[in-house]
Amino acid sequence: MSAKHRKASKLAAKRTAVAATAVGATAAVGLMGAPAQAATTAPDYSKAISDYSHALDNFLNAANNASNAGGSVWNPVAGGTGGLLPVFGSDYSKVDITKISSLPQVLKNVGGLTLPTTIPGVVPNISVPGSGPIALPLPTTIPGGNVLTTVGTNLGNILSSDLVKPFVNVLDSASLSSLIVGLEATQTKYTSGYNWGLLGVNGQTQFLNTFLKTPSGITLNLGSIVGLDPGGIGGILGGITGVDLTKIPLLPNGTLPSGTIWVPQGNGTYNFPLQTKLGWWGAMPTGAVTIPKWLTGTDDITTVIAVPIFGSGVQLPMKVASFGSLGGNVLLPTANGVYSPIGATLSNVNTALGFGLTNLNVTTGNYVGTNGINLNNGQNLLVMQNPLGVPIPLLYGLGGFNFGVEGAGLTSPSLFGIKLFSDNLLQVGQKTGPNTSAGLIPSTLLPTDPLGQITTGVLAPFGVDSLTHLLGIDKVITPVMTAFGPVYQVFSTIALKPISDLATQQYGPMVNNTASSILDLSQRAVDQSKNLPGADKQQPVPAVQQASAPAANPLALRSAPTPAAAPATPETTSGTIPTVSGNNDQSPAPAGATSEDDGAPDASAGKHRTGTPVKDIADKISGGLNSVSDKITDGADKITGGLDKAGDKITGGNDKTGDKVTGGSDTVVTEKVTPEADKPDTAPSDDEKPTTGDDK
Repeated sequence: MSAKHRKASKLAAKRTAVAATAVGATAAVGLMGAPAQAATTAPDYSKAISDYSHALDNFLNAANNASNAGGSVWNPVAGGTGGLLPVFGSDYSKVDITKISSLPQVLKNVGGLTLPTTIPGVVPNISVPGSGPIALPLPTTIPGGNVLTTVGTNLGNILSSDLVKPFVNVLDSASLSSLIVGLEATQTKYTSGYNWGLLGVNGQTQFLNTFLKTPSGITLNLGSIVGLDPGGIGGILGGITGVDLTKIPLLPNGTLPSGTIWVPQGNGTYNFPLQTKLGWWGAMPTGAVTIPKWLTGTDDITTVIAVPIFGSGVQLPMKVASFGSLGGNVLLPTANGVYSPIGATLSNVNTALGFGLTNLNVTTGNYVGTNGINLNNGQNLLVMQNPLGVPIPLLYGLGGFNFGVEGAGLTSPSLFGIKLFSDNLLQVGQKTGPNTSAGLIPSTLLPTDPLGQITTGVLAPFGVDSLTHLLGIDKVITPVMTAFGPVYQVFSTIALKPISDLATQQYGPMVNNTASSILDLSQRAVDQSKNLPGADKQQPVPAVQQASAPAANPLALRSAPTPAAAPATPETTSGTIPTVSGNNDQSPAPAGATSEDDGAPDASAGKHRTGTPVKDIADKISGGLNSVSDKITDGADKITGGLDKAGDKITGGNDKTGDKVTGGSDTVVTEKVTPEADKPDTAPSDDEKPTTGDDK
């Protein structure tokens, strides 16, 4: 090649490079200066929250129907095997919070809530020299829960009395949700349990779903009041005055701020032999407030905040070790993504030898959206426990990354606040973050990784914020990363931005359609399950489900083994929740043992005893309002497969464990009684209460 041609080739290559750089810079300027493309259909978060809440109610209802259907066939058979076969059951109720008659149920539901500290292994142990590991004394139930349960029980007895109930029915017909169109306030409770006595396996799952929705206007429905319904006087008055009593507008829609609040909560504890245990706890308080456009000056603006919390844990056999984790995040949905200003996770390992690990992780400024993602690990505080009782701390961070239309890069890991490389050193373009507001909060107030910036701000004046800064490497790497900026913007304009724009356009419809589809699916599940044979045979949750003594969790260990339950009749086992004992000792009493478990041989072992009737009385405790009640039945020991089983059937109301006493005698046989305040609610609402032959 001649020198002339070589010179021309070099000149052409130089011009091409300059042109590419110019194009990249132009694209970068255009991209960074252009506003974010708005979604064609904005997410309707208020409706989505409502759909998810109703879907959860439907799924719980369908699960209860399926459990009742299966239990009505299985439990009569399994209940007569003395624990050789498992039994299961569930209970479901939904009440209108605005009704007077629902207030006792709501108080008892709230009073029975447990805290995440019931999760096995989630509470750290403290190693004390000479004393071994000691668990932190944290509460496991909400403060004042027993008071709420007692008040709810007593109030329920008053409202259900023959003197007060007629007035309650009239007030219920004029409840706020009936009078104000669009006002909805409900609470759903679901409880399920299982018990396999042969294997010592049992467990319980609970859900409490609370929902509140207020309208943006006020329209009265007087037709719901007794005597003013359209088929009675209301119809006559409406015909005379020409006013529809079911729709009397006072304030038009769009006048008032409207709100939607959803608080789902659930937990489960599952016991296995040798004190092995699994558990979980979850909740997600969610709220959405819509400000009308006459207040904002533009359009209706909805601001949403959600706080999902979830934890799980396991306790190994003989309590040799336990592992637990509990985490929560604050979420602010935007028009095209979700921003988390702060989140925290506590992970814990406990051992019987005094060694343990507790790690607290705090993250800030994470974001996932249609324009990219930005995730960081934040900062972690690790505390290592040891038998010497001297905890060893370690402060560290694992770093993070961001990738999106605006740029891409890495966030440095750190140790005791000192980072491996400086902020934005390995960053091309700008960090990805929210490009639309979170309701009333503008995107400029939604920073990414503010915790890392705070750490840098504290250490930078001392020159020890990062190793690359300390060694002077930043000056070498920064020009190289800056040169790659225009190249990345060309790539983003060609490949990433079209995908981002399409995703932004589809984000709103996707949020709305997903919630609507799940709601439809849940409704089909209810429609199909309610037609199952036995689905309507709802039974209340047995009172013996809870331990009588105060314990760390609802399925706490009892001080003495629980004898196997007596064979239950079909009407008492269908759909009921089996007794769950925390000690996992569900085995029947040994053959030849007496009914009092004193270890003395029973002469009637291997035979059906017909003599020596034992009279039982069930104590109903209602905060001092109710006294000892009622009916005495004969109990007998039965033997199935060579295993003795002792059980008492108590009728005349709800089945409850009571004090054994001799008829007319003052001598009381010692036996634990479950206080009414600690028992779960067993009375369904008036609309759902089943009618049985035992009601008197």
